[in-house]
This record gives sequence, C-alpha cells and structure tokens, in this order.
Amino acid sequence: MNVETVMTRSPRTCRRTDSLATATKILWDHDCGVVPVIDDGQRPVGMLTDRDCLMAAFTRSRKLEELSVQSAMAHMVFSVSKDQPVADAIDRMREHQVRRLPVVDGDGRLCGIVSFADLLRSAGPVLSEAQLARAAAAIMAPRATTGMPANEAKPMASGVAKPAMTKPSAPAAATSTATVESPKPAPMVVKPAKPAAGPLPVAATPKAAPAKPAAKKGKRS
Repeated sequence: MNVETVMTRSPRTCRRTDSLATATKILWDHDCGVVPVIDDGQRPVGMLTDRDCLMAAFTRSRKLEELSVQSAMAHMVFSVSKDQPVADAIDRMREHQVRRLPVVDGDGRLCGIVSFADLLRSAGPVLSEAQLARAAAAIMAPRATTGMPANEAKPMASGVAKPAMTKPSAPAAATSTATVESPKPAPMVVKPAKPAAGPLPVAATPKAAPAKPAAKKGKRS
C-alpha cells in the first residue's frame, strides 16, 4: 500500500505573503490543524499549524492581520512521495516527531497530505502494531531543547530566532533610609522556686525531765 492510497487529496493551502488571519480562517473553515504553504510552482515551502498562529500573535502582542504566514511557519519541510509505501511515511514521522507530512508528486508539487491518524485508520492491515506503537511513542515523546524537528522550529523570515518569552522579574525591594532601632532585650523575669514535694518537716519537741519523788517524813519517838 502506498501513500497515495491513504492521503487526503487536494489539501487547502496558503502563501507566504498571506496574513495569519487568512490562514487561520482556512484552518477554522475546513476543520484542519495544519495548512501547507506553497510557492508559485505549487511546491511546499512551509507548514503552518493553528498553534503557530496563536503563539505568533501572543508572543509579539500583535493582531493576526498584522503578521504574515512566513513569519510564523516552519520553513523546513519533511515531505513524502505519493508513490512511497506507507511504512516510509510512518518511519519519517517517527524520525522527525511530526504527525503530518505533505505529499508530493514526481515534480515535487503538492498533491496531498497524510497524517498519523490517516495511517491508523487506513493502513492498519499493512503496518504492524509494533510499528504503530513505536511511531506513536516517538511522536509523543518530549522534544529536547536542541535538535528540534524542522517542522516544529519557527525561525523568523529574517533568520533571527523568535524572542523567548520570559516572566517579568519581581520588583526589587526599596531601600529604606530610616534608622532601624535594634530590638530591646526583654526584661528577665525570675520565678520563685517551687516548694519541694512532700510534707513539711515538724520541729522536734524537747522531752520533759521526769519528776523526783517527794521525801518521806520520819515518825516522832
């Protein structure tokens, strides 16, 4: 089974000079997540997603009408020929971590687009479960900071990278010129000692000396 069997034919396209508002309307009207960008010879020169449009307007604080497709699209495109087997298409998606590929004819002109979902729906009998599982795992894996697939990189038309979004830094604390008094030590409180447990000792009472017996008086003769 080749790619032409499962691809979407005659996809909607846009030009580099179109505004992002025009491209967004195409995405909305035709319920698609990506639109190929073509030149005058119908050759694909870029890929533009709905996320590209959103992030371009947000990061530059400008309206979609004020931004061109060229300023937000992916400039390098990975394509596949309509005559190639579907296994080649899924290998290319896995290798470059992309979900959609523009399909070209023998002259390099755009003739369709194939997505990972197309392969799941139509190429199930041809592709093994292991092939589909490996491709899905690779496509959904987090991308490294370097080595990002070209279909996901968005250089500016002038070749200057987009400005990175940074969070506003917290305002520096104002320096006070007032004299700061050192804290006064708290007064020391001396608590009375607790009495020892148990009954208080009783003072011993001195014993009285025994009384002497009285002397007996003698009888008179």
